[in-house]
Amino acid sequence: MFDLARILGRQSVQLDVKPGATVRTVLEALIAEHGGLQGRLFDPGTGGLLSYLFVELNGRDIRALQGLETSVQDGDALSVLIPVAGGA
Repeated sequence: MFDLARILGRQSVQLDVKPGATVRTVLEALIAEHGGLQGRLFDPGTGGLLSYLFVELNGRDIRALQGLETSVQDGDALSVLIPVAGGA
């Protein structure tokens, strides 16, 4: 597991989105810009997201959309989360 905010040095990042961008291309751009993310988002065996990550686009689970191939537009909010459970 990892602390995304610690790696990025802040809670959020703003990226310019090019026409035709997808969740995958935005995450790849984030990796290119922040080398500490290399190997921390995608499963090298499948090319998919690591199983413990949860990604939302504008508050919607990308798995309910088109997954990593979901289109991203300028102004969209992409969240990468690590669900945490606990209790007692």
